[in-house]
Amino acid sequence: NTGEIKNELIIWNGKYGSGSAAATALICLCIYRINGDKRLLDWAVNAAKLYHKTEFPAGVQVPVYVPGALMLLLTDLYSITGDEGWLQEAEEQLGKLMPIYMGESLPLGANGYGYYESQHLPGYLLRGATRLALFRKGKEIAPDYTMR
Repeated sequence: NTGEIKNELIIWNGKYGSGSAAATALICLCIYRINGDKRLLDWAVNAAKLYHKTEFPAGVQVPVYVPGALMLLLTDLYSITGDEGWLQEAEEQLGKLMPIYMGESLPLGANGYGYYESQHLPGYLLRGATRLALFRKGKEIAPDYTMR
């Protein structure tokens, strides 16, 4: 196993209830924290790099849990590696995502939705943003791998 990411991997997903590279990478990091298998960390790093290279899709509704999983992934990569680049990437992504997903007061269920919907797991985007802000203040909250 080379740890390479294949093209059929879902990056920005437009279907509620199916996985994404970020969500899968989070599971890899959870297991990596337990067993230390560097292949899992490498896979998660490669998945995170795909988001940097892949534009957010126009005209496709992407449930808020997908960018939320990305924010959790980027902040957890920083927590594990200490590489400041992951926080910089998280800030860059968050700068693009917040205007798309933040409505008047609550995050939207998906881009293009006009309403909040808890089933799309908006808390992951908020937790990722919070974890980023806390890291910038020298504090931390634990990662969240549940994706439920």
